[in-house]
Amino acid sequence: MVKGRVSHCFFFIAVVLSSLLVGQAFAFSVNVATSKDAITVSSPDAGVKTVALSVVDPNGNHVFSETITGKQARWVLSANSPDGIYKYEVTLSNVIAGSRARGQALNFVPEVSTHSGAIQVKSGEFVSTQIDEGENEGEEQSSLSDHVSAGIHSLAIKVVDFLVPAAHADQVIVDDLIVTGSKCVGQDCVNGENFGFDTLRLKENNLRLHFQDTSNSASFPSNDWRFIFNDSANGGSNFFSIEDSTAGRQLFTIDAGAPNNALYVDSLGRVGFGTSTPSLNLDISAGNTPSIRLNQNGSLGFATQTWDLGGNEQGFFIRDSIANSKPFQINAGAPDGSFSMLADGKLGLGISTPTETLHVIGNAIVSGNLELGSSRTIKNQIENLGVEQAMHAFQALEPVLFKYNHSPDKQSIGFIAEDVPDLVATQSRKSLKPMDIVAVLTKVVQEQQKAIEELSETVEALMAERD
Repeated sequence: MVKGRVSHCFFFIAVVLSSLLVGQAFAFSVNVATSKDAITVSSPDAGVKTVALSVVDPNGNHVFSETITGKQARWVLSANSPDGIYKYEVTLSNVIAGSRARGQALNFVPEVSTHSGAIQVKSGEFVSTQIDEGENEGEEQSSLSDHVSAGIHSLAIKVVDFLVPAAHADQVIVDDLIVTGSKCVGQDCVNGENFGFDTLRLKENNLRLHFQDTSNSASFPSNDWRFIFNDSANGGSNFFSIEDSTAGRQLFTIDAGAPNNALYVDSLGRVGFGTSTPSLNLDISAGNTPSIRLNQNGSLGFATQTWDLGGNEQGFFIRDSIANSKPFQINAGAPDGSFSMLADGKLGLGISTPTETLHVIGNAIVSGNLELGSSRTIKNQIENLGVEQAMHAFQALEPVLFKYNHSPDKQSIGFIAEDVPDLVATQSRKSLKPMDIVAVLTKVVQEQQKAIEELSETVEALMAERD
């Protein structure tokens, strides 16, 4: 179907203007400018204090993410940047990003606006978004016969409009309309359209479906919605989006080329990402390390931070993406109760029912100093340990050789909790407190040292008398 270039230009301009008007529903407006090798985002609004820009390349890799204090952020193409569609997201805020104390919350309501879009890179350069459809760089220029044909077509339309004006007039149907076949709407529908199994087809180069609620009472909902299909600008993205037209926000978007079952909800309400057979409320399936990202982007005044939760054949991990470290990891095949925390804060390592703040089943290695809280400020009823008590407990201790059931190959030396004297026994008589035994041994050694010193003085006196 041949189109008049003038009418198409007017349509394109109308779409651009409507997009600009819709964009004003944001708290802050954003300007996006591109040169051959850079994209610059900025805001003319005085209230903007922070600009966050993130960019994803055609392969889905995050190639840029930065939060700037100010009104402008800029990303420059690298020499090896691949051609294709790049997605960008801009977040504007009226607060300055910074660190916070643990548990600190905001004491005011911030203003945040998020804008997103796409731009194409071709031959290592950004493609201009100002080119109208049919005028892309590299296309052959229209020949004289093309211009003549277009002119004849335009003239023919005007003649028909003049002779039969009602043929193109709006039609108002005041009764129900029933179409027993299929229906095509749009500038590119043709006579004899092959519908296949389609009941309704929208067909032209700028597709939008608008749901406009005309409720005029304050007590009735009146929000407008729109389905958007693909960008209308040159070098834009191919996608399907649901827009809150009243607010001017695209709430849900699916890119063209997304894989099968990118988002799937089964009959039980279970959601699958990458799978049509979700087995739990949320099932994420991928061929390599399915993960979730938690990204604090700085838009509310707090410093940027990114955490990843992922899992693969090696194990489950939490990764600090900023520091590129894994502070928490559980290897695949770990036994039951490897890590268990109860509601009262008791932590069990190797046991699912810890009875103390830290309950460990198995051996422990501390590569560093092990400090036990022993300050006077955390104790009461402090008394000196008597010599007779210490000597009695010392004499009752029975050191033994043994092997733990969980480590049958390792020889250990120690005591049996059930057999130690009451002075150093625990309430459960299933465990021992090393410092209790150390205290007994210290008191005994001190008393023995005192006796040794007294004997030494006696021997020295006898030796002196002898001499």
